[in-house]
Amino acid sequence: MVRIRRYRLLGGAICALAAVTALAACGEPVAFDPIQATYANQPMPHGSAEKVCGSSVKSYLSELSTISNPAEAKVTRHWGPIVPGGTDMAGIRSASGTVLDAGTWTGDLPLDHAFGGDMSADVQLNPLYSALSYNAGTAGEGNKPGVIHVELQSGLLPHKAPTGGSLMLPAGASWPDAANLDMENIYPGFMPQPGDFIALSGHWVLDCGHPDFHSELHPIVYMAFGHAQGGSTVAHLFYNPYDDAQVYNADPSISGHVNDGSRLASGSTLVLTKWIIPGLMNLLQPNVSTAVIPELQIAEHVSPPATVVCSPQASQAAQVGTTHTGAAAGSVSASYDLSVRPGVSVKVVPDSPRGCATVDITLTSSYSALDPTGQEECPVPWKWIDDQVAGNGFGNLNILDIASQKVSGLLPPPAAASIVSKLAHQPQVNCFAPLGLSGIVAPTAGMHTVVTAPSQAFPVAGWVEVTGG
Repeated sequence: MVRIRRYRLLGGAICALAAVTALAACGEPVAFDPIQATYANQPMPHGSAEKVCGSSVKSYLSELSTISNPAEAKVTRHWGPIVPGGTDMAGIRSASGTVLDAGTWTGDLPLDHAFGGDMSADVQLNPLYSALSYNAGTAGEGNKPGVIHVELQSGLLPHKAPTGGSLMLPAGASWPDAANLDMENIYPGFMPQPGDFIALSGHWVLDCGHPDFHSELHPIVYMAFGHAQGGSTVAHLFYNPYDDAQVYNADPSISGHVNDGSRLASGSTLVLTKWIIPGLMNLLQPNVSTAVIPELQIAEHVSPPATVVCSPQASQAAQVGTTHTGAAAGSVSASYDLSVRPGVSVKVVPDSPRGCATVDITLTSSYSALDPTGQEECPVPWKWIDDQVAGNGFGNLNILDIASQKVSGLLPPPAAASIVSKLAHQPQVNCFAPLGLSGIVAPTAGMHTVVTAPSQAFPVAGWVEVTGG
């Protein structure tokens, strides 16, 4: 027996999801296979701020001004996984919907943004996925019903090197300088736009840095987005290879060794609130004059649900509740230009009766992430950090004064005085060069190209165009 559920979309369109079909849900021209996505999304508990973040009243870093030892902080992570799993991939969830707004920014906390400020977007969720959006707090603006906030550091978007130039960061670049560079040279077509239909997977978290404790997909792990262009639907897609581990180790040379799991098991690798005092002890070394705060990067490995890209005709038929099948549907043409890393399998399968094409992406057991390149230790003014702490809702804090006070209260006077004197210098944080992509041409009918690119960081990136039907 086929069980059909009906949902109402924006604008009053009625759509149906049959449990045996691979159609994109509700006539969206770009979406996930709803069966695969809803199955992979289980469970979807609405964890409280107390459970997920550690407190329902204190946000990330805001406790530092009121406790004697940072290691006693209850809120230890900027983003708390709603589904527990530490730094593994257990908390990834997937959704389809419509982009309401999107943009890139430099105003983020440098300590956990090695690839610059965020590309932020709000997505109106398909009703199948509306449970992903909620607010665990009562203060602040929070998510609107059925809308989720999603973020990805701008340097993790596909970038195209300028002619005769490079994407490498200049030596000595400050974090604000690097963040500005991350917003430049984004590969044409790979920045979502308002009105785009989107399918995306990401870590389902509460933002513990805001008093509304709203849910997010952060960071985005995979996304495909696009819209109708004449008689075709063009979708750009890519898979983000990295995530912030939200743990720190005093040795910056291991920060980008994303395939080395021993880094996470090391007793000297700790969340920031527990690391900060031991980490600053490194300033006692005679040859160390500047505080370095290196966050570890880790690799993503979870294959996304199948992406379904449908022609404009098929999408319109689904939106009005008619069936797009049989000879009247005509033939569907799926063109594509995709670049993959070794160990990644991609299959694009046209489905003429439904007017769509299915894109299956699998990160096989032989896939290995490329370590991020172009690492620099970027200086950042303490005042800049304070401004970002305040602007992101953590509170009005003077981080330099707080760090100096904690060091003076916890360490013997000679050691404390030596550390405090060196804290006057601008601290340094990890910066990585924005991720490059090359060889992808503008959408062109009749292309059927999948190229393996061992030097590419993205597991997969490119476009799919579906025409006809």
